[in-house]
Amino acid sequence: MSCSITSVFTFKIESTFDEWAAIFDSEEADKRHSEFLLMTLL
Repeated sequence: MSCSITSVFTFKIESTFDEWAAIFDSEEADKRHSEFLLMTLL
């Protein structure tokens, strides 16, 4: 038997979109997300 959990959350960003996107879209962030099986909604 398998189980899938989906969570959606909101948060306040206190930086510019460009600053946030540079961090969130980085290779380091991709590695961190994959370690915890996190996937973004497209």
